[in-house]
Amino acid sequence: MAKKQGVSYSPNTALMQGAGVASKNWDNVPGVYAGLDKVVGGGMDLAKDQMAELEKQELKEQGITNRVDAMKQKIQQEGGSLSEVDYSHATKFMEGLGARYEEASKNKDNEELAKITTEYNGYLSNINTQKQNRINIGGDPEDPDNTGLSKSVKGRDLDILTTWGEGKYKEVYTNEDTKEKVYVMEMPYLAFGQTLYEDVEMTEKEIMGLANYKSPETSIKFSKFFNTEMNRKELTSDERLKGNIERNIVPDSPQALNAYLNDEGFGMEKSKTFTQLMQLEENKSTVLGLIDEKTKDYFDGNDNKLDAAEYKNFLNAITSPSHPFWQGNMKAWDSFARPITAEALTNITRNTWLAENPQEIEENDGGGDIMKIMEENNSEESTEEKS
Repeated sequence: MAKKQGVSYSPNTALMQGAGVASKNWDNVPGVYAGLDKVVGGGMDLAKDQMAELEKQELKEQGITNRVDAMKQKIQQEGGSLSEVDYSHATKFMEGLGARYEEASKNKDNEELAKITTEYNGYLSNINTQKQNRINIGGDPEDPDNTGLSKSVKGRDLDILTTWGEGKYKEVYTNEDTKEKVYVMEMPYLAFGQTLYEDVEMTEKEIMGLANYKSPETSIKFSKFFNTEMNRKELTSDERLKGNIERNIVPDSPQALNAYLNDEGFGMEKSKTFTQLMQLEENKSTVLGLIDEKTKDYFDGNDNKLDAAEYKNFLNAITSPSHPFWQGNMKAWDSFARPITAEALTNITRNTWLAENPQEIEENDGGGDIMKIMEENNSEESTEEKS
């Protein structure tokens, strides 16, 4: 059926149903899941510990969320202005430079005067960088949905960034060797069931290394791709759809992919995240069909079925490279999350096109059985590849 050009279509939220799922076997994807069998060794007890920790983290982040919102408003209102601790450090630093400048001038020490000038200019540059970093964290008040910290920043990382953004550090001092400012923050941690506090010392570069920002570019690219496909007279094959999505839509960097999976706007759903879509009952069984039994067993409480909490822990592993399942291996997480993202976006596109073109299904021998039609397509593609 010919479509009117320029028409925008709403996606099929049952994004994981249909082609490419029923016959999917992860063992046939070379290199993608290599090494996961080594990761899947903790078993049931470790998974239970992770679920308990996840619940604690979610409760803690509910409290941090209010702080984050207040911090963003403060930064936006003050244009990234510095805290009283920063001003105190700046005053002390400038007084020290002033004394050195006076001494160097008396002695006509041009080398020392040049060093003082360099340090002075460097300090002013650092202040401007610090203000800009705060503005980046707070986001643009004119465009809050597409700017600021991504929701992929969680747990202790979010707590540290929020504390720094609030300017609530105990002390700032200059590292004499590197001349970098070091921030001393009092951070909470759990021990023996109690919340205790410790001093954490980090440079601004280290703190900003914890940040990850919203990445609206991926949603924009997929939106254009999606509407182009909806206006086609014939359904593009799964192989071509997925290939185009892998090459042109899925973010290149793990950080951008992490943001895309955690922020609202996944797969044309402006108000939903990947996790929210995966929690739809019609998507749960099919997304679990994408993983091998060893991986599934890792998250299973030994009853051969993932309950709501276990499934939530599994989704958290997909969207969180910091999840204990990955043991700090960002590359392993990326190789796991990337194909799932491409599969999901492929299914969104295919299912929506079929929903918009029901007569295309009825004209096939399958009598409207989408799963049957898709399985036949997969079988044909598999035969073509072998030949």
